[in-house]
Amino acid sequence: MLNLPHFEFIHNVVGTDCIIYAVDYPYLTNTGARAFLQGLPVSQEDKEKIAHRNAELLFGL
Repeated sequence: MLNLPHFEFIHNVVGTDCIIYAVDYPYLTNTGARAFLQGLPVSQEDKEKIAHRNAELLFGL
């Protein structure tokens, strides 16, 4: 699912605050996930939200 058009669609529909990074292991691997996240055409703040801040807020971490 590390696909830019797929990400852009989801980002446009639900917005950054509703996206949490995840991998559907064992069906998908983590290979390339970090590079994909770092290369997204969004701000550094949005990347941090997707990578961990949204999950921290949701789960009260």
